[in-house]
Amino acid sequence: MLRRSACLLSPAAVALAAGVAVAAEDPAFVLHLKAEEVGNSSPSFTFLSQQLAQANQDDGLTPLSGGAGVPFYKIGVGDTLRVVVWRFPDLSTSATVRPDGFVSLPLVEDLRVAGLTPTEASEAAQERLTEFIQDPLVTIVVDGAVGALDQQIRVIGEAAQPRALPWRRGLRLADVIISVGGLAPNADGNSAVLVRQDGETTREFPLRLDDLIDRGDMSANLMMQPGDVIVIPEGFFSGDWTVTYGAASDITFTDNLDLDPDGEKDAGVIFRIGPNISIAADAARIQGELSAQVFLVEEFSESLETSIDADVVGTATAELVEQRVFVDASAAISQVTTDNERAESGSEANTSGQDFVQAYRVSPYLVSRLGSFANNELRYEGSAVFVDSDDASNTITHQLSSNFTSGRDFTFLGWSLGSSISEEFADDEDDISRRDANFSLFYPLPFYRSLTLEGSVGYRILENEGDEDDDIEGITWRTGFSWIPNRRFQSTAGVGSDAETIVFDADIRYEATPRLTLTASYVEETTTQQDRIANNLPTTDQGIDGFNESPNNFSIDDGVTRTRTISAGANWQRRNVTTSLNLAYEEESEDISDLDNADEESFIVDANVNVGLARDWTFVGNFRGNWTERSESDDDDTEVEIFPSLQLQYQLAPNISTNLTYTYSRRFADDEDDEYTENAVTLGGSIRF
Repeated sequence: MLRRSACLLSPAAVALAAGVAVAAEDPAFVLHLKAEEVGNSSPSFTFLSQQLAQANQDDGLTPLSGGAGVPFYKIGVGDTLRVVVWRFPDLSTSATVRPDGFVSLPLVEDLRVAGLTPTEASEAAQERLTEFIQDPLVTIVVDGAVGALDQQIRVIGEAAQPRALPWRRGLRLADVIISVGGLAPNADGNSAVLVRQDGETTREFPLRLDDLIDRGDMSANLMMQPGDVIVIPEGFFSGDWTVTYGAASDITFTDNLDLDPDGEKDAGVIFRIGPNISIAADAARIQGELSAQVFLVEEFSESLETSIDADVVGTATAELVEQRVFVDASAAISQVTTDNERAESGSEANTSGQDFVQAYRVSPYLVSRLGSFANNELRYEGSAVFVDSDDASNTITHQLSSNFTSGRDFTFLGWSLGSSISEEFADDEDDISRRDANFSLFYPLPFYRSLTLEGSVGYRILENEGDEDDDIEGITWRTGFSWIPNRRFQSTAGVGSDAETIVFDADIRYEATPRLTLTASYVEETTTQQDRIANNLPTTDQGIDGFNESPNNFSIDDGVTRTRTISAGANWQRRNVTTSLNLAYEEESEDISDLDNADEESFIVDANVNVGLARDWTFVGNFRGNWTERSESDDDDTEVEIFPSLQLQYQLAPNISTNLTYTYSRRFADDEDDEYTENAVTLGGSIRF
């Protein structure tokens, strides 16, 4: 009887000894035995890592203690298994569970293990090996656990590294978020949800990931269960936001407060103080920039005058419906010289001769796709220009446009079809209406892909009810090309007809060296001055840094004008020195059919140099000059204006800067009453909070 019992227990003893030996070699693994198999002639043993061997009693799982509750970990796709065949080291191996749920072992080509517990997998391996060896004893160790789907914690959405994690006892929400690298910049953590399968019912629980991560609110650190799915949505406003608050103040001493002719000058002091804010957004669904400065202005001369001076410029693009509905918006509010016959100061503080101008533009648009044949953009654009001047009207313009472009079916031959209709409403003059329809064709040459040929034909109607001589109606066309041989050189050029006259256009940008960039352009257009202001508003592609509130030397008046502008520029940078030079020549005619008989010609020079003198000192020099000749009836009027300035900046502290500026303003004119001279010295400072 004793011999018989010994025979029955011998395999168990041998297996137990083997298990103890393996466990001794790797203390990270724990031996488990099916309790109901004790006393059987061929019991099976399984090794699990300690994190898998541990269990929560609430889940009905307990560590091996001779009872029936063992952790029912199920092998999943991607798990790494260590297979030990007792007395047959050549058959022992490591294997990774394939996507089909099988593993390949020596003598066992395909063994399905996905969905089995390690014990069940060991039994299955033993059964297959009995064909080749007698009484095989197989032990399976889970080295790298991924787990079956119902044993995984899956994180999807706006995580830094969305992926599936193996569940383990004691796993909490914070552990999961750390394992996936935290939240993505665009994540809306407090809108995340936990999806949990409860029998046949799927339940959702709100999560407060932002509170947990940013504020350390441990009440949001939930316990995880096998099969949980964490869904992290994208937040509309979530992303990188930079907000800078500050204040600025300056005091300006000027010898010609009202920019009067020599002999009539009055000296004065201008004191300004006010807050400012700068916002830059790169969020999931909105991008934009805003810079706003408001000054309380006190002018001290023969009398005290108080006013408000605002300078605001901003642009934004929002994605209302993902990849479908967008809206662009931009705005500019500032003091602007609305009539270039008026005197203008080179000092920012002296706004004599300037008017308050507000310009706004909003443009929602819908993007759709007609299969792989075409893409469509349906856009509405509304703009408003308000001029605080008796010489120009406030205008509101509406425009509806549709543009079809070729889809991916057109590999070499591209095309576009656009149409638009617009109406302009002025509060002082008659309305101006424009209707345009164009068909455009562009063709990238297959043998020379850097060259694209372009062509378009359309029909244009422009009606000015206040002046019928400005009406345009007829066929428009343009042919041209764009040539981009490399990233350093870009160019476009074309010739066409604007219903009645031949027009040309060209644009070139060339990075001659990493430090030197050259630009040149030529453009002819027929438009209103209010349109020129609205069209000059910044976009998110351009940014607001280089926005110039008065980019062209023109008067803001009513009616349609025709302009021709030639410009060239150079920008050079090296270490602590930045220089730029821009030249422009512009002709403007109220007779849109005859640009050669221009009513006004202007030549503009703008130069700038910025030099870092020392760690905290910077020198800035500017020169702006305008030469303008006007033709009124039989009289010609010529004016030359120069505005040189010198500025020394000192960084007093990381958030405090000061500056000292000298500006000189001088106008030479045929009429002595239009001449003036101004010297101004400004001492200012700013602080960022």
